[in-house]
Amino acid sequence: MKKEKVRDRIIRVSSELFYKQGYNSTGINQIIAEADIAIGSLYNHFASKSDLLQAYLIKEEQDWFEGLEKSIAHISDPKEKISAIIDYRKKVQQSSKFAGCHFIKIVSEIGEGNAAVSGFRKIIRRNRKQSFLVL
Repeated sequence: MKKEKVRDRIIRVSSELFYKQGYNSTGINQIIAEADIAIGSLYNHFASKSDLLQAYLIKEEQDWFEGLEKSIAHISDPKEKISAIIDYRKKVQQSSKFAGCHFIKIVSEIGEGNAAVSGFRKIIRRNRKQSFLVL
């Protein structure tokens, strides 16, 4: 089994915590403890909790679109593709781990004025345009 990179482990642990208990309720010390890393390791990869938040949002967005692309890659008929997109969304929402949209949860907790959130919005606008052109 391939060993998980420290940066990836930090994002994975942070993602789980941010999603489960919220951004404001998750402390840096908890992330460090649950990722089993030194504080220096965290700050070697992320200058702040806000930078970590942006990495979390980007990762979740990438994972969502990768799943979507896999679910429609084999389909050429436009009507079937639309149906597959709906099925993918339903599958994600019906999964046992689904507790709401990651982005909506963060925005409702900390607002759109947060630098990490507004930076992420710029990134996803660009990515979504490219992704839907491919569909």
